[in-house]
Amino acid sequence: MRSSSPQLSAQSARFEPVRVIGKGGLGEVTLARDHDIDRPVAIKRLIGGSSDEQVMRFAHEVRTCGQLEHPNITPVYDVGVDDAGQHYFVMRYVEGQTLEMLIAQLASGDHDLLCEYTFERRVELFIGVLHALQYAHAKGIIHRDIKPANIMIGPYGEVMLMDWGIAKQTGAPPPETPIRRTPIRRPTICRPATHRPTTRRPTTHRPMIRRPG
Repeated sequence: MRSSSPQLSAQSARFEPVRVIGKGGLGEVTLARDHDIDRPVAIKRLIGGSSDEQVMRFAHEVRTCGQLEHPNITPVYDVGVDDAGQHYFVMRYVEGQTLEMLIAQLASGDHDLLCEYTFERRVELFIGVLHALQYAHAKGIIHRDIKPANIMIGPYGEVMLMDWGIAKQTGAPPPETPIRRTPIRRPTICRPATHRPTTRRPTTHRPMIRRPG
């Protein structure tokens, strides 16, 4: 492993870091190669010197993402704490570009993209985001950071709503326990939401989306 690559300590035998693909005030996202399954993954971790409050916020993000198994939401594969005491979780690596990048390219007058992303296609992208929000809202989870930079468009046209770091679960108390040191070895597989036909309208309350948020 090259010394210039970001280190993942105890998990380095399985995950080979490739490059940093995102960095914020509290966390860093690294593209890595999972040698056990032979696929690219994204690893988000807290960067050193994190307070107890930051660790709890990170644990909240992990558990929020872990509850959301939907085709338009990035699935969580693994979670744990490495030997250096850094909290991390592993998720699907989504290739492609953000909606923010696409908007900039369309605004520049890129002819091929203008032909590809017609008005109808753009509406389909927006509907994909709304599907993710409808699913999350039905589980009582509010994203609170909807913006083009947090929406990924994959190579097959899939739309993924990313970064649930400041999401809030309505009526839920803050997490009381941090992430355990022993990593969870079995991945959480993302299963598409299924819809069973019914002969009558459900009597349970279904939240309506008035605007993204």
